[in-house]
Amino acid sequence: MKKILLSLASLLILAVPTKALTVTATVPSEASTCYLAGNFNGWSTSATPMTKVDATTYTADIDVSSITNDSLEFRVLAGAAWAYEQSDPADNFKLKISENPTVNVTVVAFKAYPTTAEDLVIEVLVPSDVVDCYIVGSFNNWSGPSAETKMALVETTVDGDVFQITINAEAATVEYKFCAGPAWDYEQTDATNFKYATDGGTVAVNSFKKIFDPSKTGTIVITATVPEGTVASWLVGSNISWSMDNAVAGVKNVDNTFTFTVTDTEGFEYRLYNLNDWSYPEIDELGADRPNRVVAYPADAATSITVYAWKQVPSSIASISANKFNVFSADKTIKVEGVDSQVKIFNLTGRLIQAVKTTGSFISQKLNSGIYIINVDGLAQKVLVK
Repeated sequence: MKKILLSLASLLILAVPTKALTVTATVPSEASTCYLAGNFNGWSTSATPMTKVDATTYTADIDVSSITNDSLEFRVLAGAAWAYEQSDPADNFKLKISENPTVNVTVVAFKAYPTTAEDLVIEVLVPSDVVDCYIVGSFNNWSGPSAETKMALVETTVDGDVFQITINAEAATVEYKFCAGPAWDYEQTDATNFKYATDGGTVAVNSFKKIFDPSKTGTIVITATVPEGTVASWLVGSNISWSMDNAVAGVKNVDNTFTFTVTDTEGFEYRLYNLNDWSYPEIDELGADRPNRVVAYPADAATSITVYAWKQVPSSIASISANKFNVFSADKTIKVEGVDSQVKIFNLTGRLIQAVKTTGSFISQKLNSGIYIINVDGLAQKVLVK
């Protein structure tokens, strides 16, 4: 069997040197685990676990090569969710990377500490015109409605409809709220979150910002004229709960425009990016981040837009840390070892080839020869498949 490995020359050309920084945190002795979340890892609460040194000290080596403005910003958490973030100090830790080869911080208190998760049954009474109901909350890091958080209709009453779901969470700390559709556009109007510890699992919601109507949905196709030299483009919007991890990659056309297709939608707000990173948005004529664009079905089923400019142009693709992941090509596939949550593979036009949520080892589908962009847990690198 013929094995194809990345050559040393390919790695030297395609990879960007990793820039590492050591962060040491002194925390209360009640903490049994610690994590870092910041602009270096897309504010992921689970991507950067720290190593325990002693009862009150944790340390982690972080890759800061993706930060272009020399400003590191982060928070310390006592668990892999925002429910456990630091409360004292309340503000994020901020520093200049060039002035701090090592970082030492102190956390006086956290909002909460992890306990044992259990299955919790949640029921909500909503107005009878709600067709689909979703739960979102601290149990899924407020990542927005998804197929996994869609609730089941269990009862119809004179007061409204009852939806139910079972979630695995910690009763003492979990907070939640509801959406009457598959995006944040449909969230409840009451801004106050429900707390299982005080509200229990049976609650009522009287109104939502809007209610999803499947009979009024369709496909919206957006064609974007972009600045010359744009290699790839992504759409991020309310249709995917403003999740950069789920950014919609545009398909590059022969005339160098990009096409974005969103199905089963009533409409949404969005913005385009020239890298799947919050630091690379489109800007207006004055150089400011432009307001979100808005489309609605069916009026904007076929929409053409023009991107005036990008906030910045990526000079290279941020390299995957060699210390964290082992990435190589063999037998027309890309293999990764050490995955924490997900892997995405794009071609050089920005088209998504494969996306998988997994942990441990990953082997891609069979690929054609060429250069691909592989994104592992928010870090990206070009990979050559021969």
